[in-house]
Amino acid sequence: MASLSCGYKCLQCTLVVFNVVVICCGIGLVVAGSIAEYNIVTYLSKDISELHAFVIFIITLGSLLTVAGILGFVGTCMKNICSLTFYIILLVIFILGGIAAAIAGLILEDKVIDYVDKVLEETYETYGDEISTKLIDLIQRDLQCCGPDGLWPVYLQQPPPASCFSPEGKPYIDSCVCALDDYLRKNVVVIAICGLIFTLLNTVALIFAICVCMALKSGAE
Repeated sequence: MASLSCGYKCLQCTLVVFNVVVICCGIGLVVAGSIAEYNIVTYLSKDISELHAFVIFIITLGSLLTVAGILGFVGTCMKNICSLTFYIILLVIFILGGIAAAIAGLILEDKVIDYVDKVLEETYETYGDEISTKLIDLIQRDLQCCGPDGLWPVYLQQPPPASCFSPEGKPYIDSCVCALDDYLRKNVVVIAICGLIFTLLNTVALIFAICVCMALKSGAE
């Protein structure tokens, strides 16, 4: 088995710690995605294909992260060049995917928000159905808003629900469309920052992995 110098052993230890974190994050994403899928099936509609696709993407990403973390962990600890090579390939894929996702997010942000606004307004039109009622009440309660325009829609011909009022009985006057837009834009920024950090960490891990792999090959020769 090839030996490493002190400097490369430090890189090796750093990679081990990094991959333990990656494995934990991957498992966390799989668990979170599974819980989200359960909640969607239980409380919302099984026909929301876009939401299902997003949750499946989260679960798939978590699975890939777990696999990559295991490959990196095993390859680094066991000084296995084959595992490290596959690990490097996965890191390159993650980096390219992160860049592509960031570009797509910037380009499609307004279209996604417009689509969500359209779905929200359509959901108000079907208020009274079990699924629509749960979704609207959840949005109004959490975002402290009422109706698509700040008023409960007259065409529903019913009084505003309890979700349009604060616990003290004060009516919410903010538009749910605007409140949801603000919420989505804030989360897009958070996701973009997380994606940037994720890509930078993968880039650093890629450099470390290549250095360790080259050191192992040199030692083997």
